[in-house]
Amino acid sequence: TSVRGSMFGAFWGFTLLGMLPEPVAWVWAFAGYAVLALVALVWAWLRVEETSVEQPAAASGPQNVEWRRVMRSGPMLVILTIVVTTALSSALIEPIYLIFLRDKFDLPVHFLAAAFFPAGLVFAIVPAMAGRWSDRVGRKPLIVAGICAAALVSILLPFWPSIWFVALSYIAFAVGWAVADPALDALVADVAPPALRGRVMGVVEGLAGLGAAIGPLLGGLLYDLWVPQAAFVINGCLLLLTAAFAAVAIRSSRSERGETRPL
Repeated sequence: TSVRGSMFGAFWGFTLLGMLPEPVAWVWAFAGYAVLALVALVWAWLRVEETSVEQPAAASGPQNVEWRRVMRSGPMLVILTIVVTTALSSALIEPIYLIFLRDKFDLPVHFLAAAFFPAGLVFAIVPAMAGRWSDRVGRKPLIVAGICAAALVSILLPFWPSIWFVALSYIAFAVGWAVADPALDALVADVAPPALRGRVMGVVEGLAGLGAAIGPLLGGLLYDLWVPQAAFVINGCLLLLTAAFAAVAIRSSRSERGETRPL
């Protein structure tokens, strides 16, 4: 659902950039962001119900011992490694993606946005199905396959001679991420105990943000100081290493009675 909203937002954002002078388009885009954020705030305040989890009787000792045990466990360290590397590699090409394609094919931004519209549909539809698949076949196969698909597309993408090849290959890229992301999120929930799930998710998101903060800086430096294709190739190689690590380090999982547990 989040990706569907992102798809519509990107569509209207690129439409504004294509139809209006850039200074005016940016003003309208940011104003729209502010209005929608305010609507979300009011809606959440009025309609979202609070949830709670049973906490241990002693709020400090036993819970802190359990917290340290969970974060130092093998499955959690594997997850954190995958989260950091995938976030870093994805962010490596994000700031240069459209710049590279516009320089390579000399096309207007709104045309590039239209070429990537099918990939947006993939991100809007596939994750819901992929979540069900991960419950049936396990988290590991989808994580490994999805990351591998994204890696191969990233390596090949800057060498395609036509924007249409880029658009078609990016559909495969989108499928890879749309399959891997729900499985990885579900794996975090599998490993985290209910009473500590909020803290665990906070650490996971924080490390993902760290990777996403480092990636754009490295990608921009590679684009300016080396060859433009370098960031895409390095991104793909890093993802292939991550997929290999996941294939070896994640223990198999299977679905029993509607609940998937790492074995």
